[in-house]
Amino acid sequence: MASAFRRLVHWVAPSAAVVIGPLLLFGCGGPKKEALPTGAGGPPRGGGKVQHIGLYDAAGATFFLTTSDRPNKAEVTFTFGPKGPHLMAVSGDWNGDGAVTVGLYSADAATFLLTDSNRSQKADYTLSFGARGKKLYPLAGDWDGDGRWSVGLYSPADGAFFLTNSMKPGKAEVHFSFGPRGASDIRPVAGDWDGDGKWGVGLYSSTSGTFFLINSFKPGKADITFRFGSAGMKALPVCGDWTGDGKTKIGLYMPGAGAFFLRNSLTSGKADTMMSFGPKDRQFQPIAGNWVQ
Repeated sequence: MASAFRRLVHWVAPSAAVVIGPLLLFGCGGPKKEALPTGAGGPPRGGGKVQHIGLYDAAGATFFLTTSDRPNKAEVTFTFGPKGPHLMAVSGDWNGDGAVTVGLYSADAATFLLTDSNRSQKADYTLSFGARGKKLYPLAGDWDGDGRWSVGLYSPADGAFFLTNSMKPGKAEVHFSFGPRGASDIRPVAGDWDGDGKWGVGLYSSTSGTFFLINSFKPGKADITFRFGSAGMKALPVCGDWTGDGKTKIGLYMPGAGAFFLRNSLTSGKADTMMSFGPKDRQFQPIAGNWVQ
């Protein structure tokens, strides 16, 4: 699988228009249902270090991470955790050493499995959090600005975030509503949008191709709203500090095309970086971080 993955990775230089399958990607956020711009944003902060993309294959329990802005292969490939469609990938600086490592959330067990090494096959932290059998999406970030990331969950049924500042089982220390209830097209994102060292959260709507980001954990309107990507496009959000300025940006990953579209500002517009990474038409999950080797 790893060799097949490497053959399917290549760099696509930014341009005014890029054709991927039936879609024409050339900037977004206007009134037309135009193509997809790239975006910035994401989970890990990593102390102002440039962050890179990665993929997780739940069927093979394998992570594929790149440490390059122009990858032609996954420089770091390793297996971690069990296999299964109920597993979702996260990434974060769990021990505060300034480097981002990976983790998993098992929806069936309502448990996080986190590691401090991107070579390890065992979890350094096992954290029960959430409700078994409920549809919940994991996220991670430095919610309190102490330099160590912790985890959280978003419930689309409730339109609510549940965040914890510790690596111990228990109740959520931060709980607030944000976004509509029962929306199936919504995915959560997290990042240090303003560069103050404390992370905020947000939502991405694939139906409208819109990001809604907030800097504080309070119910209310989004602090930052912008379109990126075509409405109705089958894309997954990914966030990271693509420029190394200490602020999280956003991006989109299209599983059908096996392609990333990254933007260097929290505004509508064209993708600043477009690249193919991984196989097409596979249900891989995008992640980002400044990876440890």
